This record gives sequence, C-alpha cells and structure tokens, in this order.
Amino acid sequence: MRRGAVRAGLLTSVLLATATTAADAGRDPAPGPALRGGELAARIERALAVRARDPRLLGAALTALGDPGPAPADDLAFLVEFLAREPSRALRLLAAESAQRLDATGAVDRLLTRAREEKDAARTAWCVEAAGLVGGRADAPRLVPFLDHASGLVVVAAADALARCGTEAEAREIARRAPGWSWSVATDHGVWAVLDMSGSRARAAALFREPAGGTDASRTARLAAVEAALADAKLLPHRWAPPFGAARKALAAASQSPKVSALNPAMHGWIEDALRWLREKAPAESWTVCAALRSIETADARTRLDEGAGKVVLSYDDTGLPPEKLACLLFRAASVLFRRRVGEPASGRRAWDAAIAESWELCVAGKVHDAAARGMTRERFLDRALEFGPWEVR
Repeated sequence: MRRGAVRAGLLTSVLLATATTAADAGRDPAPGPALRGGELAARIERALAVRARDPRLLGAALTALGDPGPAPADDLAFLVEFLAREPSRALRLLAAESAQRLDATGAVDRLLTRAREEKDAARTAWCVEAAGLVGGRADAPRLVPFLDHASGLVVVAAADALARCGTEAEAREIARRAPGWSWSVATDHGVWAVLDMSGSRARAAALFREPAGGTDASRTARLAAVEAALADAKLLPHRWAPPFGAARKALAAASQSPKVSALNPAMHGWIEDALRWLREKAPAESWTVCAALRSIETADARTRLDEGAGKVVLSYDDTGLPPEKLACLLFRAASVLFRRRVGEPASGRRAWDAAIAESWELCVAGKVHDAAARGMTRERFLDRALEFGPWEVR
C-alpha cells in the first residue's frame, strides 16, 4: 500500500471516529457517504447532503477519494467540481489534497479549464487557488493570465497562488501589473507575492522599479505606495510550505467545541448561543472554529486574538452581540488561526483579508455586515470590513 494511502486511511479512521463521537453525544449518526459512482450532479448533491449533516464525515469521504477507485478519472472530475463550488476552505483543502494525490497534472488542467469557463468570480477564485495548491513551479506560468482577470477577487487569488508556487519570472509579471490594478487590496496582495517570490524587500522593490509601461497618475501613485510599503522593516517574505498535512492534523484533532470561560453565566450563555448557531446554520464553518480555536474568553478590553494560545478574548460589548454576528466574529478569528496552523501568513492585513473574504457566505446566512444587501459585492464587503483596521477581529 502506498504511503499516501496509509496516511489517508489513518485520517479517514480518525475523522470517522470523531463523527461517531459527535453522534453518540446526541446527534443522529450520518450515513457513510458513498461519494463514488453515479452522475456528477448526483454526486455533488450527495456531498452537499452529507455536508449539511456532518462535514467531518464529508471530510473523511473526500480524503478517501485520494486513493484511486474503480474510476479515478471520475473521482478527479468530482473533486474539481467540488472545489469550484465549496465555500469552506477547510473542506477545499481536503479535496485539493485528494486531487493532487490522484493526478496533480490532470487536476491543474481541469481546474484552470474550469476557471476559464466559470462566470462566478468567487468560484473562479477558488479554482485558481486550488490550482496553486495542487500544482508546482512548472504550473506557475499558467496562472499568470488570471492576473488580468476583470474581478479583483480572481486577481488576488492568482497573486496568492503565485506567491506559493511562482518564481522570480512570475514575480516580475506581478510587479509589472500590480501598480495598475484598480483595487488597492489586489495591489497589496501583489506586493506580498512579489516579496515572497523575490525573497527580500530590496529585490522586490527593484522588480517594481523595472519599466512596466503606462504613466497614468493612479499607477504612479500606487507605485509610490508600493515602495513605501516595501520600506517597512517589519514586512518579511513568507516561506510557503504544503498545507495539506497540517490541515488534516488540525481538522482530525478538532474538538466538539472550544472551551468557554466568561465573566458570568449570562456571557457564557451568549457565547454558547453563537457556537450553537454556527453548528446549526454553518456546520462546516463550525468545524473550522473547533479546529482552530482552543478557547474563548471575555475581558473588559478590546477584543483581541491570542495567536500563540489559540484563543480569542472578547470584549464585554462584543460578547453581547446577537448570535449570528458573534458567530461571524468567532469564525474570522478562527480563520486567521487556522491559517497559522497550516503554515500560511497569519498576521496583519494579509491574514485578515483572507479571513474576512472567507466569512462572506456566513455573513450572508446571518444577514450581518450588509453581506446580503443588494449591490454589496464581495470586494466592497472586504473594503468596508477593513475600514475598522486590518488587525480587527470583526
């Protein structure tokens, strides 16, 4: 048996045991998800049904697909379609790992084809992100065209994917484009990606100073902002590593609920209400919270995230938020911590951008932060959230 198959089998056993424990704790046991076989649309529907009942069981099933079955090509097609549709990054990471184990080259081909055909910006971005996760340096040039996509979300996904797998050649492509991007958030991600790929602030600044064409005032202003950002001694290149093993470990070890320590019973109850709302309305996001947050506390101070201890300390005001709004706050904090667990950038704007973007579907479900408001795009949603400051939990 292949080493990957052994790891997958162990994880599947752990996740199944975790799901069984949850059932024994008072939930109806979910049936063993048979994701193999049948038409693609029917397989997606089965996956969604399992997801709604127990995302941990779905995670085990996704991991099991990494070992070729009777028709591995069909499994790869399913995994790619799942990656294009699934808002939970935790589940996408499990699916991406299985796709890589089945056929990394074929998965990247399918993901990029799906990305070029997709009309929805978020789904396109998820495909591009997955291609960066599954692929390697040889695939990086194929991600460059997405730097010119009409959606800022896709541009950010492409820049982040290249930060993971690109070389200085791709860094030069980003440096040529980023100052001209209309969305400042995308430009910021471009700066971080170039820094990662070049390895130093000095080399990144040199790449941005190379002739890029275009002399409009907005590009010139952004180029000045780029150089100012790269002058910050606190800005360091991130060393990327495959996140799959760490993600599997964190998800398999997820508790059923973070430990809650509050000032009084009322506050304790409010936090539990938010956690219950997550379990009932957004079970996959609840799994992320349980995998990343060890504890939740309260204090008469501004809400803060203790990354080293894996906990969020809520201000008294935030503790009293409605359940759906507090759930969104907790999920964003957990998203930052989860990225730290899997070796991804987990401090400052870089982490909070991703956490806020990941909370979109949750905020729509809870009808909070105007996510469900007519005309509120994901880009505007992120811009408004960042107005509070990039280090804010909410």
